[in-house]
Amino acid sequence: MKKRTKYFLGAFGLAILISGGLISLVIWAWNSPEGTRLLLKTVSYFSPVRIDVGEVQGRLRDDLELRRVIIRWAEGEIRADRLRLKWEPAELWNRRVVLNEVSLEGVVYRDRAPETKKPLFPGWPPAPFWLTRIQGRIDSFSLRDLAYRRADQDPLELARLSARADWDGKVLAVPDCAFSGPWGNAQGSLKMGFTPPSLVLELKASLGRDYAGIDQLAAKLLLLPRDRLGEAPGKVEISGRKGDSENLFLESEVELTPAAFTWRNLRFGQRGRKGSDVLGTGVDHLLHA
Repeated sequence: MKKRTKYFLGAFGLAILISGGLISLVIWAWNSPEGTRLLLKTVSYFSPVRIDVGEVQGRLRDDLELRRVIIRWAEGEIRADRLRLKWEPAELWNRRVVLNEVSLEGVVYRDRAPETKKPLFPGWPPAPFWLTRIQGRIDSFSLRDLAYRRADQDPLELARLSARADWDGKVLAVPDCAFSGPWGNAQGSLKMGFTPPSLVLELKASLGRDYAGIDQLAAKLLLLPRDRLGEAPGKVEISGRKGDSENLFLESEVELTPAAFTWRNLRFGQRGRKGSDVLGTGVDHLLHA
């Protein structure tokens, strides 16, 4: 047998062994807590992200629970006391991601990224190409006890967040979302399109204390797609109340273009002042990309 043939057969046999080992690892990780732990360690070893997990319960194939999770990278880290994932992987064959439950508890996000000056309006975010090729939904998402820490600044805290969502390849819909923190409670809904851009946002909040005569806040933002690519006109309405009295309101026409977010005819009113202030009849404010 020629040496070249021997080398080829040896390399082919080695490739089969490696492939078989990888397939066995995936099957083991798919069906057992120990395999999932090893898979996370393998991902951590071959990527710039370090993943440490204290306890693994359940199976990656349907219902998985991780405790004492730490994810580190060069510019920050995330810690979570508990993470649970329930999903339907069989739907991946239909190019659908179906998450029955995603829940996290006791999350601390430490942001160590360097300070950078960002434009006030960086432009309407595009959807990644691969995301436009799939569909999906989240039946239940919940987050409890989140703290975001930036360097030595005071942490931003969120006591609870719950939501559900649906993605059809073009539009993200969040029909109901509720969250709370030290400042109060809020609930709302969101429908956001990427191509073409569009947005329907409604938000109502009950504040934990009186802020300048306001303990309730309601906001609406509407952007409707236009025939011209990347443009969407609309309006924004903000109302601040205390009890049955509206103590503050803000109204404006808005328009989105690929290069700017424009405010027109901005009207502002405050209790104790007669009438309302018209801050501009033309272009009031431009936020450029």
